[in-house]
Amino acid sequence: MRYFLFLWFVCLLISCNNNSETKTTKSNNSFDTVFLSYSKCFSIVQNTNSYKLSVTTSFKGNNNIYEYFLHRDSFKTLPYHIPIPVKKVICLSATHIGFIDALNKTEYIKGISGKQYIYHPEILKKIETGNIIDIGSEGHFDYEKIVSLKPDVVFAFGVDQKSLTYLSKLQQLGIKVVLVGEYMENTPLGKAEWIKFFSCFFDCLEDANVFFDNVKNQYISLKDSISNIQNKIKPSVINGLPYNGTWYVPGGNSFMASLMKDAGADYTWIKNTETSGTPFPLEQIYQNATLFDVWLNPDMANSLAEIKQFEPRATSFKAFKNKYVFNNTCRLTPLGGNDYWESGTVHPEIILKDLIHIFYPTINDSLYYFKKLH
Repeated sequence: MRYFLFLWFVCLLISCNNNSETKTTKSNNSFDTVFLSYSKCFSIVQNTNSYKLSVTTSFKGNNNIYEYFLHRDSFKTLPYHIPIPVKKVICLSATHIGFIDALNKTEYIKGISGKQYIYHPEILKKIETGNIIDIGSEGHFDYEKIVSLKPDVVFAFGVDQKSLTYLSKLQQLGIKVVLVGEYMENTPLGKAEWIKFFSCFFDCLEDANVFFDNVKNQYISLKDSISNIQNKIKPSVINGLPYNGTWYVPGGNSFMASLMKDAGADYTWIKNTETSGTPFPLEQIYQNATLFDVWLNPDMANSLAEIKQFEPRATSFKAFKNKYVFNNTCRLTPLGGNDYWESGTVHPEIILKDLIHIFYPTINDSLYYFKKLH
């Protein structure tokens, strides 16, 4: 599905370039292509008055391309445009808040979906005072509230075709919906680079470039620092907890596998080609129980006792016996809002720093997103 609004845009289809540095090049029709260093799922072209954003991958199984045309005030007469900078937005995911906060634009957030998923203290305070409205969750949206907010744009996401049904209803009501697919990126810096996508709506792309370059440089520096560790023995890592008799581990081409590799771990399934969770029978996992030095992210468990109660056989893990289990729930609200998924998406360098400290505890540092379970 393509949103071709003007014939003169047809020749501007741009593919993402994963290996190039952030820069722009002049095309023959006076539009610049903004090359992206890591992101594969969106592209940007711009001129002095407008941007065209293309989301090429929004969720698994959806091959549609979604295009959004952003124009400054001088283009107000054009139909179907999104005037920028936007002043009122609704975020349907907490990760969207993380990007907007990194741009210092949270004052323009007027609606969110599900306060139980939000960590940002200021956003939560505004929800309590009525300055930000909770418009409900997918399948239970309060469409009257959404329309009453008169948002310039709704930042949305999809998980399957059913999601598009709800989003289509918003569009039928005259709401401008933008589908965000940052979670489909399989590298930490690929996810973080979506800050450039969000910045176009607030007309502050240069700010996003500066922010991302800083994150990227810190991330690469931390990754390179692993090679300087003396007598390094890469720790073996297990992730998660079983579900209905199956253990889902991060695929070898996934975001989490990339993080663990960059942090210096020996990840058993690194040669697996999947980009999402890969199912394994419990018996196959427990055959390697004595090999796992580190256990990460055991669902929502807050203690070793909770893990033992949920999955007694997990006590055979080397990491459990050595009490070396960590969860990404250090920054959590009472309702369950987790900052790991909010600000962590745009700050992979902090996540990487945490993991390096966990894998190589001789490095003197404190944890930010992770905590050790006792």
